[in-house]
Amino acid sequence: MRHVITFLAVAALSVTSACGSDAGGAGDAAGEDVNDAGLDVCGLVSDDTVERLQGASADPQGTPSEVLMRGAEMFVQCRVVSGVELGFAVRAAEGGPGLESLAADDDSEMPAEPLEGVGDEAFIGTNSYDGVRIVARVGPQEVVVNSNAYTGGEIGRDDVIALAKEVAGNLGDELPGAVRLPEDCPSTGAEEVRGAVGETVLARGSATSDGSVTCSYASADRVATLSAATGDEGMRVMALADSEEGSRIEVDGDQGLYDELDGVVVFADDGCVLGASAKPLDWGLADQRSESERRDEAIELVTYVKESIGCP
Repeated sequence: MRHVITFLAVAALSVTSACGSDAGGAGDAAGEDVNDAGLDVCGLVSDDTVERLQGASADPQGTPSEVLMRGAEMFVQCRVVSGVELGFAVRAAEGGPGLESLAADDDSEMPAEPLEGVGDEAFIGTNSYDGVRIVARVGPQEVVVNSNAYTGGEIGRDDVIALAKEVAGNLGDELPGAVRLPEDCPSTGAEEVRGAVGETVLARGSATSDGSVTCSYASADRVATLSAATGDEGMRVMALADSEEGSRIEVDGDQGLYDELDGVVVFADDGCVLGASAKPLDWGLADQRSESERRDEAIELVTYVKESIGCP
């Protein structure tokens, strides 16, 4: 069942990458912190580079968008290519894993090795998908370039190295802005958001032309993601058929699934998929509450998604 929840969560989050992002536009929901000034991370690479890398993938592509890097949420990542998940990230706030621990996956048989020509100091290794990962220091900045593609596949090692060189060559001293949310995302000061993560340090969100919305918030020790995306009946049937009875929930009459790690997915009207998760960051202290308390919190949070964001 974990695989189904993860699939649905990734499907909801990747909608913004496949369809393009229309972030921006201050409104009552987002408040004045919708588009903080700072480095445009995706602006570190040229349109020609994006076109070339996306052209190497068989998956549908869209406008690159900023997200919080999964597992290292104090970095803001530009997702260049979906499917193989090629992207690069710049540290935006203190905390979390350092470059040394990000350089290579702990289970990798190939330790990271020095890489010349990228920033002031760089290392290249592999990640948990046997893809290429490069970490670099560029003056005061920390950069991670990451691909989940297998080396030698659609996008290989040389492509990732070339991307790292371009990013490092264009990077100055400016840090990414702290909060950038479209008007459809709840404000960082919303009671429900503060209850889920506390004081937000970084936030990113995107909204697409079909109405799908994803909003992510990270504090010093917690992260939460709220999403509403288009779906279909087949997705609902597949997910419920592959689930265990104990994971099935009902929220305001709609069927859904709960997972201790991935939160809640609810199948609402017309195939709409609503998602909500809130948990400690990977490097933080474990959640000491009971599973029933965490489950109740997730259900309350997805109910808030339905009320505040709604279906596309």
